[in-house]
Amino acid sequence: MKIVVVLQKVAYNMHIGIIMDGNRRWAMKHAVKSILGHHNGKENLKK
Repeated sequence: MKIVVVLQKVAYNMHIGIIMDGNRRWAMKHAVKSILGHHNGKENLKK
């Protein structure tokens, strides 16, 4: 019961933001197109 009361009193975020930084640098390091770096970042986020 105490958990419910605490959650009702505490304001918390309903959304979060994730900044995907480094995807283009990863692609350049691996000599591939930047879009592949973005795809790789997305797949790693899923994991």
